[in-house]
Amino acid sequence: MSVKRTARPSLPRRHRLPSRTSMAKPPAVPTPEITKPDTDEYGLATELFEHMSPLGRQYLARCMDFVGLDKSVSPTRQGFGTVPECVFFGGLLERNFTYGQAGSQSFDYQSATLGGRQTPGGTVVDFMVYVGNRRIAVYVESIFHTKDNPFGGLAKIGEDDARFTRALATRGIDVIVQVNRGGAGHPFEHGPDSGILRDFERVMAAY
Repeated sequence: MSVKRTARPSLPRRHRLPSRTSMAKPPAVPTPEITKPDTDEYGLATELFEHMSPLGRQYLARCMDFVGLDKSVSPTRQGFGTVPECVFFGGLLERNFTYGQAGSQSFDYQSATLGGRQTPGGTVVDFMVYVGNRRIAVYVESIFHTKDNPFGGLAKIGEDDARFTRALATRGIDVIVQVNRGGAGHPFEHGPDSGILRDFERVMAAY
């Protein structure tokens, strides 16, 4: 007698588990590239002037606009003057001083004194600032007026002291003020804004 075998029920088909290598990787999220703007809010080249404080850049831009300089190039390369000199120039304009005109609130730039550089013993004052009947000679310092000057700092300091003495001996100058001093960290070039304002307060108080 034969025994009838019943069919064994089949189990549901199991899906194959993915291996480590076959698992789909999530798409890589690209890291956004952070780029600096070419110019700042005053139109100055960011690459050249980003180390300056906001007020320094504002005054620099005011000067360069007034003179008609290219703000993507250093003013020194354009044959006008140094950056700190331009900052002081622009700061005077912001205070409603007029340039190159006679008046009780005006200023001159690179004014010859005692015959200028072409005369032995002569000198050039960076700025002559006129307030009322007061004549204020302003010298704008930089690294070249400190002991850190790579071309003979101590000798340059001695020359400056002698130059100031000669300038004060003339009848055309009442007082001398030095700004952007190295001891203060050259604020016209590196900030802070408070250092720039402090130097202008010193000049304004000289009258």
